[in-house]
Amino acid sequence: MTTVIEYGDLELSLAAYLRAGLSGWSARVGRLWPDPAATVAGYDVIVRDDGGPDAQFHADRLVGVTVLGPEGEHYETGRVAARAASLLRAAPEFPSVPVVRCTTIRGPYAIDSGGRRPAFYLTADLRVVGTPISL
Repeated sequence: MTTVIEYGDLELSLAAYLRAGLSGWSARVGRLWPDPAATVAGYDVIVRDDGGPDAQFHADRLVGVTVLGPEGEHYETGRVAARAASLLRAAPEFPSVPVVRCTTIRGPYAIDSGGRRPAFYLTADLRVVGTPISL
Protein backbone atom coordinates (compact mmCIF):
# COMPACT_ATOMS: atom_id res chain seq x y z
CA MET A 1 0.00 0.00 0.00
CA THR A 2 1.27 3.47 -0.89
CA THR A 3 0.55 6.63 1.04
CA VAL A 4 0.49 9.99 -0.72
CA ILE A 5 -0.33 13.48 0.48
CA GLU A 6 -3.36 15.10 -1.11
CA TYR A 7 -3.71 18.88 -0.91
CA GLY A 8 -7.17 20.41 -0.80
CA ASP A 9 -8.41 23.37 -2.81
CA LEU A 10 -6.48 26.23 -1.20
CA GLU A 11 -8.28 28.94 -3.20
CA LEU A 12 -11.65 27.65 -2.07
CA SER A 13 -10.74 27.43 1.63
CA LEU A 14 -8.99 30.84 1.62
CA ALA A 15 -11.96 32.44 -0.16
CA ALA A 16 -14.34 31.18 2.53
CA TYR A 17 -11.94 32.29 5.28
CA LEU A 18 -11.48 35.79 3.79
CA ARG A 19 -15.21 36.14 3.08
CA ALA A 20 -15.96 35.65 6.78
CA GLY A 21 -13.16 38.01 7.84
CA LEU A 22 -14.24 40.74 5.41
CA SER A 23 -17.96 40.49 6.10
CA GLY A 24 -17.98 44.00 7.60
CA TRP A 25 -17.37 45.33 4.09
CA SER A 26 -19.85 42.91 2.44
CA ALA A 27 -17.01 41.83 0.17
CA ARG A 28 -17.63 39.27 -2.54
CA VAL A 29 -14.70 36.83 -2.37
CA GLY A 30 -13.90 34.15 -4.91
CA ARG A 31 -11.61 32.91 -7.64
CA LEU A 32 -13.22 34.65 -10.58
CA TRP A 33 -12.92 38.24 -11.73
CA PRO A 34 -16.21 40.13 -11.66
CA ASP A 35 -17.99 40.83 -14.92
CA PRO A 36 -16.72 44.25 -16.11
CA ALA A 37 -20.18 45.04 -17.50
CA ALA A 38 -21.88 44.42 -14.16
CA THR A 39 -23.00 47.25 -11.91
CA VAL A 40 -20.35 47.86 -9.25
CA ALA A 41 -21.57 47.95 -5.69
CA GLY A 42 -19.15 46.99 -2.97
CA TYR A 43 -15.83 45.20 -2.92
CA ASP A 44 -14.58 42.24 -4.92
CA VAL A 45 -11.70 40.11 -3.65
CA ILE A 46 -10.09 37.66 -6.05
CA VAL A 47 -7.91 34.84 -4.66
CA ARG A 48 -5.38 33.03 -6.85
CA ASP A 49 -3.13 30.10 -5.91
CA ASP A 50 0.03 30.26 -8.02
CA GLY A 51 1.30 26.95 -6.68
CA GLY A 52 4.76 26.11 -5.42
CA PRO A 53 6.95 23.17 -4.43
CA ASP A 54 5.64 20.14 -2.58
CA ALA A 55 7.67 18.49 0.17
CA GLN A 56 7.02 15.16 1.86
CA PHE A 57 4.39 16.39 4.34
CA HIS A 58 3.68 19.99 3.34
CA ALA A 59 3.65 22.34 0.35
CA ASP A 60 4.70 25.95 -0.07
CA ARG A 61 2.21 28.07 -1.98
CA LEU A 62 2.33 31.59 -3.38
CA VAL A 63 -1.13 33.13 -3.19
CA GLY A 64 -2.15 36.38 -4.89
CA VAL A 65 -5.08 38.50 -3.72
CA THR A 66 -6.59 41.39 -5.67
CA VAL A 67 -9.07 43.76 -4.02
CA LEU A 68 -11.32 45.91 -6.23
CA GLY A 69 -13.39 48.67 -4.66
CA PRO A 70 -16.21 50.93 -5.74
CA GLU A 71 -15.31 53.97 -7.81
CA GLY A 72 -14.02 56.81 -5.63
CA GLU A 73 -13.29 54.58 -2.61
CA HIS A 74 -9.49 54.32 -2.91
CA TYR A 75 -8.75 54.75 0.80
CA GLU A 76 -11.39 52.27 1.97
CA THR A 77 -10.33 49.75 -0.70
CA GLY A 78 -6.81 49.98 0.72
CA ARG A 79 -8.21 49.25 4.18
CA VAL A 80 -9.99 46.14 2.86
CA ALA A 81 -6.72 44.98 1.25
CA ALA A 82 -4.81 45.62 4.50
CA ARG A 83 -7.37 43.55 6.42
CA ALA A 84 -7.01 40.73 3.88
CA ALA A 85 -3.24 40.81 4.47
CA SER A 86 -3.77 40.67 8.25
CA LEU A 87 -6.15 37.75 7.87
CA LEU A 88 -3.60 35.83 5.79
CA ARG A 89 -0.94 36.48 8.45
CA ALA A 90 -3.32 35.05 11.06
CA ALA A 91 -4.48 32.07 8.95
CA PRO A 92 -2.33 29.48 10.80
CA GLU A 93 -4.40 30.12 13.92
CA PHE A 94 -7.66 28.95 12.31
CA PRO A 95 -8.24 25.21 11.86
CA SER A 96 -10.67 25.75 8.95
CA VAL A 97 -7.72 26.73 6.73
CA PRO A 98 -4.93 24.22 5.88
CA VAL A 99 -2.25 26.89 6.42
CA VAL A 100 0.38 26.15 9.06
CA ARG A 101 2.64 29.14 8.42
CA CYS A 102 2.54 32.47 6.63
CA THR A 103 6.16 33.31 5.90
CA THR A 104 5.82 36.52 3.88
CA ILE A 105 3.21 39.08 2.89
CA ARG A 106 4.07 41.51 0.10
CA GLY A 107 1.78 44.50 -0.21
CA PRO A 108 -0.92 45.52 -0.47
CA TYR A 109 0.11 47.78 -3.34
CA ALA A 110 -2.17 50.09 -5.30
CA ILE A 111 -2.32 48.91 -8.94
CA ASP A 112 -3.96 50.09 -12.15
CA SER A 113 -6.96 47.86 -12.69
CA GLY A 114 -7.54 49.10 -16.22
CA GLY A 115 -10.85 50.59 -15.17
CA ARG A 116 -12.28 53.19 -12.85
CA ARG A 117 -12.33 50.96 -9.79
CA PRO A 118 -9.48 51.33 -7.28
CA ALA A 119 -7.45 48.14 -6.97
CA PHE A 120 -4.86 46.73 -4.59
CA TYR A 121 -2.75 43.60 -4.93
CA LEU A 122 -0.85 41.51 -2.39
CA THR A 123 0.88 38.16 -2.29
CA ALA A 124 1.44 35.71 0.54
CA ASP A 125 3.88 32.83 0.90
CA LEU A 126 1.99 30.12 2.77
CA ARG A 127 2.96 26.67 3.99
CA VAL A 128 0.02 24.28 3.79
CA VAL A 129 -0.58 20.73 4.98
CA GLY A 130 -2.34 17.99 3.15
CA THR A 131 -4.16 14.82 4.06
CA PRO A 132 -2.45 11.41 3.86
CA ILE A 133 -4.28 9.09 1.45
CA SER A 134 -3.54 5.37 1.25
CA LEU A 135 -3.72 3.93 -2.25
